[in-house]
Amino acid sequence: MKKIYNFVVVSFLSLIIANSFDSKNKTIYSCFINSNDETNLFLEQEEKNSSNISKFIKFDFTSRISTTISYNFSSDTNGVKTIKGENNSSSNFISFPMDNCNNNTTFTDNRIITDVDDLKYYMPSAVCIVQTSFYREDIAGHGTGFVIGNNFILTAAHNIYNGKNFNLNAEVGFVLKNYTSNGQDITNHYEVKNAYFPMNFYNNYGYTDYDWAIIELDSSIDLVKKYGALNIGSNYTLYNAYSTSSGYSRDFGDIKLTTSSAYGVMRSYDKKFDIYNYCNSIMSGGPLIYYYEDPITLEYNRICVGIISQKVISKNSGSIIYSKACKITNNLIDLVNVIKGDSDIWNINYF
Repeated sequence: MKKIYNFVVVSFLSLIIANSFDSKNKTIYSCFINSNDETNLFLEQEEKNSSNISKFIKFDFTSRISTTISYNFSSDTNGVKTIKGENNSSSNFISFPMDNCNNNTTFTDNRIITDVDDLKYYMPSAVCIVQTSFYREDIAGHGTGFVIGNNFILTAAHNIYNGKNFNLNAEVGFVLKNYTSNGQDITNHYEVKNAYFPMNFYNNYGYTDYDWAIIELDSSIDLVKKYGALNIGSNYTLYNAYSTSSGYSRDFGDIKLTTSSAYGVMRSYDKKFDIYNYCNSIMSGGPLIYYYEDPITLEYNRICVGIISQKVISKNSGSIIYSKACKITNNLIDLVNVIKGDSDIWNINYF
């Protein structure tokens, strides 16, 4: 098995139109927050509507062949769908912290480093590192992902496809013992078999709306037993709610799992969030967790409603002013169920 290599820090930058968080007519930049080996500029636009919501790219990492796959899915935005997660231990549970929340009046780097001794416990245990190599296998970047099934992981689509090339050497790794600067102490890492992501991201690289990918590992790998799996749910809004973003980062020396909490949401679109959670470094692909109180039991439940995608930077100050996350959608959940064998593919075309 190859090691997960040290990364080269280069951000993807995109120019987007000024919005209400910045002053009128002022330019801000939007950046993917994994690490990669090129700089790519593109214009970020408003949420993009498309008729291709049921078309996806499947990339086979063994044959290096990509296929277009179409499904007869229902509406992407009507109703709520969920996939239930699972704790990998019956006796231990470590929640992501909710301290010092950002909100509509306060936005700071409020990230908290997860203690290394807590990495083996659910929920941190279900968050992993995704290797991203687009030009050379021995020089790689990193992003984040998280377990949603026995051999399935969710991540950002730009960790799989960079607008020009597919990832050359995709692996996922779990840190259960020690934080490390070079990736060599990662306890377990696995090669990716297939990846699936929206055709709309392939055709419109740079859009947060469709920046999600499903990673499929070999079917013999039981990730849930070792690491647990997060609950995921579609079409939540986050208004008047607490949330936590979680992802790996190099901002604190070694690669460390960090979390940022927030209350409320700046904007909730059909397929993306503008969020107060502070996201930076290699957090791309990490989960955005929604906390809500059960009206019957009065207990707090946790469900992943988004995937970390971008940070937004002020042109004048150079500082991060908010973050972006791709929403979990019905089509994403439908696709996971199809890959598991719960539905039938009705059209496959090679290109």
